[in-house]
Amino acid sequence: MKTKNNSIQTQDNLPLFLQLFFKDYFKVKVNFELQEFEKLRESIETLVGTASAYGFRRLNILCGELLEGCNDLLDWNSLKPAMIRLDSYFYSLETNYKQTTAYKVC
Repeated sequence: MKTKNNSIQTQDNLPLFLQLFFKDYFKVKVNFELQEFEKLRESIETLVGTASAYGFRRLNILCGELLEGCNDLLDWNSLKPAMIRLDSYFYSLETNYKQTTAYKVC
């Protein structure tokens, strides 16, 4: 089901989002570690598409920071803070999802 802003409601589709997000996020991580500038930009844009489809605004902001860093690239170390924020976002999203799905109402 889509919302007003054309994003897919995440409550029912969070497992699918996490699966797609992990795949896209992994590509970003690999390209970052390999310092593949063009591939990194492409993988970030794919991740933005996934985030937009599911309505994850915070993820769009984080990806925007990475893309901005790619455009203003002075060295790879300048991208590390944005990559750390993306890592943290993924970890918290995954942890919160696991806690939520493990919760049972008596």
